[in-house]
Formats: sequence, structure tokens, C-alpha cells
Amino acid sequence: MMSSQLILKAAHFAAQKHRDQRRKDKENKVCKHCLEPPMYCTCLSTLDASLILQYVVGLIPALPYGTDSQFSASGDLSMENQDGAPNTAASIPIQISNGSNIYGFELTIQFDPTILTLDTLIFSESLSNYLIFTNIDEDGIIEVVAAGSTPYSGNGEFASLHVHVQEDFDSETIVQVKDIKWNEEEIVENAAEMTLNAVLGISDNLIPQVYALHQSYPNPFNPVTTIRYDLPEISNFSLIVYDIKAREVAELYNGSQVPGYYTIVWDADKHSSGVYFVKMIAGDYVKTQKLMLVK
Repeated sequence: MMSSQLILKAAHFAAQKHRDQRRKDKENKVCKHCLEPPMYCTCLSTLDASLILQYVVGLIPALPYGTDSQFSASGDLSMENQDGAPNTAASIPIQISNGSNIYGFELTIQFDPTILTLDTLIFSESLSNYLIFTNIDEDGIIEVVAAGSTPYSGNGEFASLHVHVQEDFDSETIVQVKDIKWNEEEIVENAAEMTLNAVLGISDNLIPQVYALHQSYPNPFNPVTTIRYDLPEISNFSLIVYDIKAREVAELYNGSQVPGYYTIVWDADKHSSGVYFVKMIAGDYVKTQKLMLVK
């Protein structure tokens, strides 16, 4: 069976040919991809991708599919300022409020790569039905496009940006979410911003209170998933993946780390589809989470 990603690529040309004239001409504005005015833009939007997905799974009868106010979308993103110690991990939550009818979105996250090193960008499990693609630039720019077959509406954590703070960090740095576009709404150029302030040593709010192994995301996955874990103290610990027959298939970590919030990526490209288990052992703490690899 053709994958959803291949379906989207194959449908790109057809979607361009059959696009209706729903776009309104916005004076002095052009598409950032093709540099054409919106009226003449033939780029595949995230809403187009969502409609294609809905057609593939039988939620709409045919393409093209007329779009009107039923696809209006909204949402406000925010981030809070926080402290960050040199040579530690930092987790930056991105919150959404008044999220409504979001079938697709595109956005850009920008940070200073001389101060912060990207670990991973994790989206909320509420977006688990979305196809999410990221393009990571060495200049500290992350471009994201996403589309789902059912809309997102709600409030809460939208995504979390996990970074490593460089050891010479001694002042402050800014992280921004820019150029966000819900469905085919107007682009919001400056959607959210936060400041990471340098502190000496590790402050209490940067140290977890308890050990924790969180559910991986995405899950099910193919072939990469991100696993989050928390260490409240300097610990020798192991993080190992087992198959359904309890055979070890991957040692993700075995050693010591300072207190903090961490993420680690498991690339299961060389493993077959099926059920796996990731097990964390740190002193008396033992926790196992189920993983589902679907190829």
C-alpha cells in the first residue's frame, strides 16, 4: 500500500491543477515559496495536504473540494521566559490557546545556534494524526509544515523545544516562533517569543523532583521516535530497548549524567515492525514504556 507521504507527493501536481479560486489577492503580498501573489500561487498548502489525506481515507468524496468558512482556523501561541544554566539541557514549552479547526499549519522557530544546540522538537500527542515535516538549518532555523485528516482544537502544550545550552552562556538569548499560518489564514509574523536567562549553576526549577521515563513521541513511529526522561540527581543509569521476546536490540545510554530533563532519539530503521519496550534503570527506579514500530 502506498504510504501517506508518497500519496501527498503524487497528489501535489493534481492538487495544483484542480485548485479552485479560493485564494484572495492580497495587495503587495506574495507567497514566500514561489514569490507569486496569493491569487496566482500554485504551491501546495497545508490545508490542501489535509484535504488530500481526507480524500485518501474516505472522509470527503472527491477532489477538488470547495473551501469556505468551514476551514477558518485560529490559535495563539505563547512561551514563558525561563532560566538556563551553562552546559545543561533546557526544555522550552510552546503553549497554544484558543486553538480552533486547525487542519494544517506551517511555522518557523528561530534561535541562536552559537548559544543553543537543538536536541529535538516534540509536538503534542494531540497532533499524533498529523504528518509533520521539519527542515533544520544550521543557522538556528527550524521550518515546520504539518497536515492532518482531522482538525485540532484546544488549549495546552502545542510543542516543546529541547536544546543544549553551551558552556560559555553567560547572559541571555531569545527563541522565537515566526511566520505561523493556520490552514490558509493570514501569516502571523511574530507569533511568540521567550528569553532564556543565564544563571550560575543549576537552579531548582531546572532540576526534576523525581525520576521519570515519559512516553515516546511519536508512538506508533516509523522509523524514529524521541524518548524523554528526567534525572533528579547525578545518576548512573541505563536506557535499553528490548523486543517482544525480551531480547536486547539497542542500548541507548549506559553511564552517568547530571540532573536535568533529557531526550534521546531511537532510530529503528534496521529493525522490523512490531512491539518493543524501552527500559530505564536508575538505582531503585525501574520503568518500562511500550513502543510500536510500524513500517
